[in-house]
Amino acid sequence: MMREKGPGRYTMLLFDVDNTLLNFDASEEEAFNSLLLHFGMEPEDRLLQEYHQINRSCWELFEEGKMEKEEVLLRRFELFFSRHNCQADGKEAELFYRERLGDSAVLIPGALELCRDLSREYALYIVTNGVASTQYKRLESSGLNPYFKGIFVSEEAGSPKPQKEFFDYCFEQMRRLGVERPEERKREMLLIGDSLTSDMRGGENTGIDTCWYNPRGLSNDKGVSVSMEVSSYEEIREILLT
Repeated sequence: MMREKGPGRYTMLLFDVDNTLLNFDASEEEAFNSLLLHFGMEPEDRLLQEYHQINRSCWELFEEGKMEKEEVLLRRFELFFSRHNCQADGKEAELFYRERLGDSAVLIPGALELCRDLSREYALYIVTNGVASTQYKRLESSGLNPYFKGIFVSEEAGSPKPQKEFFDYCFEQMRRLGVERPEERKREMLLIGDSLTSDMRGGENTGIDTCWYNPRGLSNDKGVSVSMEVSSYEEIREILLT
């Protein structure tokens, strides 16, 4: 932790959503198991892990600008089901999965209280990759919306985290929300998220300080510069509210 980067320097906090505030893993498992049953397959842990590997590789290609979002959404299911000799239509699978995922918003314990308390001292914004309609629906269901001044989704930005173009879009939206010269106030921003490849790399690419939320104690094997690392919401509170 880097105490000197706490209150007095930051005025704006940029929060990732999935596995930072919402338990995406729980929502994903529920939606994926429903999808398997829909196509006549019995849910098993090994199938979920296989899907995770495929999905992760596709999204990393998206973050690197090597795959379009629509291709990710369809291709991941086509790849998975083809391995199991199931001729599932990628679009049908995506629509079914997306509907189930949008219905699930599992808060990480303490997330609501953390955002409520931080919103009293800082301007909070959401910065997230994903499908806009799904993310808006999940955030509304979670009860987090009242604590955030803006929600910025990669689909609407036309570019994903960690690309600079995504953050240029965020700055433009902040300006429309009344923030003066946000692109010149990056020293006042802290990006909080769980992903090295999208959140931490995004901050590194853009010149924004980063806080890696790492409750599982993973190693930084991506060579990404991280301003600070925490394993719990309590540590975030210690940095920003004390």
